[in-house]
Amino acid sequence: MKTLIAAAASLAALSFAAPALAQTAPDLTHPSYYFSLGDSYLTPGYNGGIDELTGRIGARLGQNWGVEGEIAGGISRYTNAASSNNVTEPVTGAGYAVGYYPISPKIELLARIGYGASSLHQTINGVSADSVTNSVNFGAGAQYWLTGVDAIRADYTRRDYLGNSAIPSGADVWGVSYVRRF
Repeated sequence: MKTLIAAAASLAALSFAAPALAQTAPDLTHPSYYFSLGDSYLTPGYNGGIDELTGRIGARLGQNWGVEGEIAGGISRYTNAASSNNVTEPVTGAGYAVGYYPISPKIELLARIGYGASSLHQTINGVSADSVTNSVNFGAGAQYWLTGVDAIRADYTRRDYLGNSAIPSGADVWGVSYVRRF
Protein backbone atom coordinates (compact mmCIF):
# COMPACT_ATOMS: atom_id res chain seq x y z
CA MET A 1 0.00 0.00 0.00
CA LYS A 2 2.85 2.40 0.86
CA THR A 3 4.44 1.65 -2.53
CA LEU A 4 1.18 2.49 -4.31
CA ILE A 5 0.85 5.80 -2.43
CA ALA A 6 4.51 6.67 -3.17
CA ALA A 7 4.02 5.85 -6.87
CA ALA A 8 0.85 7.97 -7.03
CA ALA A 9 2.61 10.87 -5.28
CA SER A 10 5.57 10.62 -7.68
CA LEU A 11 3.26 10.58 -10.70
CA ALA A 12 1.39 13.62 -9.38
CA ALA A 13 4.67 15.48 -8.80
CA LEU A 14 5.87 14.68 -12.32
CA SER A 15 2.61 15.84 -13.86
CA PHE A 16 3.04 19.24 -12.19
CA ALA A 17 6.76 19.47 -13.01
CA ALA A 18 6.44 18.66 -16.74
CA PRO A 19 4.63 21.90 -17.70
CA ALA A 20 7.14 23.94 -15.68
CA LEU A 21 10.04 22.28 -17.47
CA ALA A 22 8.41 22.86 -20.85
CA GLN A 23 8.21 26.61 -20.14
CA THR A 24 11.96 27.01 -19.61
CA ALA A 25 12.99 26.13 -23.17
CA PRO A 26 11.72 28.61 -25.78
CA ASP A 27 10.39 27.34 -29.09
CA LEU A 28 8.39 28.69 -32.03
CA THR A 29 5.07 28.37 -30.22
CA HIS A 30 6.38 29.66 -26.86
CA PRO A 31 9.19 32.16 -27.49
CA SER A 32 10.92 34.02 -24.67
CA TYR A 33 11.39 37.78 -24.99
CA TYR A 34 14.07 40.20 -23.82
CA PHE A 35 15.13 43.82 -24.03
CA SER A 36 18.49 45.44 -23.53
CA LEU A 37 19.76 48.95 -22.98
CA GLY A 38 23.39 49.99 -23.18
CA ASP A 39 26.16 52.05 -24.66
CA SER A 40 27.86 51.46 -28.00
CA TYR A 41 30.90 53.11 -29.51
CA LEU A 42 30.98 53.41 -33.30
CA THR A 43 34.45 53.77 -34.85
CA PRO A 44 34.38 54.72 -38.53
CA GLY A 45 37.95 53.71 -39.27
CA TYR A 46 39.47 57.11 -38.56
CA ASN A 47 40.58 58.69 -35.30
CA GLY A 48 37.61 59.26 -32.99
CA GLY A 49 34.14 57.80 -32.93
CA ILE A 50 30.47 58.27 -32.09
CA ASP A 51 29.02 57.26 -28.72
CA GLU A 52 25.51 55.75 -29.03
CA LEU A 53 22.71 54.88 -26.65
CA THR A 54 21.48 51.47 -27.87
CA GLY A 55 18.22 49.65 -27.18
CA ARG A 56 17.20 46.19 -28.37
CA ILE A 57 14.14 43.99 -28.16
CA GLY A 58 14.25 40.37 -29.17
CA ALA A 59 12.62 36.96 -29.15
CA ARG A 60 14.32 33.63 -28.52
CA LEU A 61 12.60 31.20 -30.89
CA GLY A 62 14.57 28.19 -29.70
CA GLN A 63 17.50 27.46 -27.44
CA ASN A 64 19.98 28.37 -30.18
CA TRP A 65 18.34 31.03 -32.33
CA GLY A 66 16.17 34.13 -32.30
CA VAL A 67 15.55 37.55 -33.81
CA GLU A 68 16.14 41.06 -32.50
CA GLY A 69 15.52 44.65 -33.45
CA GLU A 70 17.89 47.44 -32.52
CA ILE A 71 17.60 51.20 -32.36
CA ALA A 72 20.43 53.55 -31.42
CA GLY A 73 21.06 57.25 -31.30
CA GLY A 74 24.35 59.12 -31.34
CA ILE A 75 25.06 61.08 -28.19
CA SER A 76 28.36 62.49 -29.47
CA ARG A 77 29.86 63.44 -32.83
CA TYR A 78 32.76 62.15 -34.89
CA THR A 79 35.23 64.79 -36.07
CA ASN A 80 38.03 64.27 -38.58
CA ALA A 81 40.21 67.35 -38.11
CA ALA A 82 42.28 66.66 -41.24
CA SER A 83 39.28 67.12 -43.55
CA SER A 84 37.05 69.37 -41.37
CA ASN A 85 34.50 66.53 -41.55
CA ASN A 86 31.94 66.27 -38.71
CA VAL A 87 29.50 63.36 -38.65
CA THR A 88 26.62 62.78 -36.24
CA GLU A 89 24.27 59.84 -36.27
CA PRO A 90 20.89 60.98 -34.91
CA VAL A 91 19.31 57.52 -35.23
CA THR A 92 20.01 54.07 -36.62
CA GLY A 93 17.88 50.93 -36.71
CA ALA A 94 18.50 47.31 -37.66
CA GLY A 95 16.98 43.85 -37.63
CA TYR A 96 18.99 40.70 -36.95
CA ALA A 97 18.87 36.92 -36.98
CA VAL A 98 20.74 35.75 -33.88
CA GLY A 99 22.40 32.43 -33.09
CA TYR A 100 23.23 31.44 -29.49
CA TYR A 101 25.71 28.87 -28.21
CA PRO A 102 25.53 28.19 -24.45
CA ILE A 103 28.94 27.27 -23.02
CA SER A 104 27.75 27.06 -19.39
CA PRO A 105 24.46 27.67 -17.55
CA LYS A 106 25.44 31.35 -17.09
CA ILE A 107 27.52 32.14 -20.21
CA GLU A 108 26.48 32.04 -23.85
CA LEU A 109 28.13 33.20 -27.04
CA LEU A 110 26.10 34.87 -29.77
CA ALA A 111 26.50 35.70 -33.44
CA ARG A 112 24.19 37.90 -35.47
CA ILE A 113 23.63 39.09 -39.01
CA GLY A 114 21.19 41.69 -40.23
CA TYR A 115 20.31 44.74 -42.24
CA GLY A 116 20.20 48.31 -40.99
CA ALA A 117 19.64 51.93 -41.91
CA SER A 118 21.43 54.93 -40.41
CA SER A 119 20.46 58.57 -40.52
CA LEU A 120 23.68 60.57 -40.84
CA HIS A 121 24.27 64.31 -40.63
CA GLN A 122 27.57 65.42 -42.15
CA THR A 123 29.25 68.84 -42.21
CA ILE A 124 32.31 69.45 -44.40
CA ASN A 125 33.89 72.93 -44.37
CA GLY A 126 30.62 74.44 -43.12
CA VAL A 127 28.37 72.73 -45.73
CA SER A 128 25.82 70.34 -44.20
CA ALA A 129 24.02 67.37 -45.69
CA ASP A 130 21.67 64.71 -44.33
CA SER A 131 21.49 61.18 -45.67
CA VAL A 132 20.08 57.75 -44.90
CA THR A 133 22.56 54.96 -45.48
CA ASN A 134 21.74 51.25 -45.52
CA SER A 135 24.14 48.64 -44.21
CA VAL A 136 24.72 44.92 -43.91
CA ASN A 137 25.63 44.23 -40.28
CA PHE A 138 27.28 41.21 -38.68
CA GLY A 139 28.98 40.49 -35.39
CA ALA A 140 29.48 38.39 -32.28
CA GLY A 141 29.40 38.71 -28.53
CA ALA A 142 28.74 37.05 -25.19
CA GLN A 143 26.16 37.25 -22.43
CA TYR A 144 26.72 36.51 -18.75
CA TRP A 145 23.53 35.75 -16.83
CA LEU A 146 23.69 37.25 -13.34
CA THR A 147 20.29 35.74 -12.48
CA GLY A 148 17.69 33.80 -14.46
CA VAL A 149 16.42 37.06 -16.01
CA ASP A 150 19.30 39.60 -15.76
CA ALA A 151 22.44 39.56 -17.90
CA ILE A 152 25.36 41.69 -19.02
CA ARG A 153 26.12 41.60 -22.75
CA ALA A 154 29.28 42.63 -24.60
CA ASP A 155 29.29 42.58 -28.39
CA TYR A 156 30.99 43.69 -31.58
CA THR A 157 29.14 44.53 -34.80
CA ARG A 158 30.56 45.46 -38.20
CA ARG A 159 28.41 47.80 -40.29
CA ASP A 160 29.24 47.62 -44.00
CA TYR A 161 27.55 50.66 -45.52
CA LEU A 162 26.06 50.31 -48.99
CA GLY A 163 26.42 52.97 -51.69
CA ASN A 164 27.72 56.48 -51.02
CA SER A 165 28.01 57.09 -47.30
CA ALA A 166 29.35 59.77 -45.00
CA ILE A 167 31.41 56.89 -43.54
CA PRO A 168 32.63 55.14 -46.73
CA SER A 169 34.73 52.45 -45.03
CA GLY A 170 31.92 51.17 -42.81
CA ALA A 171 32.16 51.15 -39.04
CA ASP A 172 33.02 48.92 -36.11
CA VAL A 173 30.61 49.09 -33.17
CA TRP A 174 31.62 47.91 -29.69
CA GLY A 175 28.88 47.69 -27.07
CA VAL A 176 28.07 46.81 -23.47
CA SER A 177 24.47 46.49 -22.30
CA TYR A 178 22.13 45.25 -19.61
CA VAL A 179 19.71 42.50 -20.74
CA ARG A 180 16.36 41.70 -19.09
CA ARG A 181 14.43 38.56 -20.03
CA PHE A 182 10.66 38.54 -19.52
